[in-house]
Amino acid sequence: MDLQVRHLAAFVALCEEGTYTRAATRLHLTQPSLSRTVQDLERVLDTELVVRGTRGPELTVDGHEFLARARRILTDLTALRNDLGGRAEVRLGFAWLLPSDWFAGVRA
Repeated sequence: MDLQVRHLAAFVALCEEGTYTRAATRLHLTQPSLSRTVQDLERVLDTELVVRGTRGPELTVDGHEFLARARRILTDLTALRNDLGGRAEVRLGFAWLLPSDWFAGVRA
């Protein structure tokens, strides 16, 4: 399994919300699904990021380092999406519905 954006988003949400339940609600996931995603992330990285204690999740040293980097990556990805979002090109592929004479005149 590879590191995915969903792993980063789940981990950051968990850290910011402070509980699996609130983080899952924020991401529109179930709590078990969020927990599995964080565990998958730990397997991908081969390190423990979160200690599950009685007072909620606590970050390990690696968890603190990963949180800072994950936030930067998510911020960069959001900026990239926003920057490129206005450059999308929309093409309609319904030529078979239009009269051929009309369509020939509107092609760019």
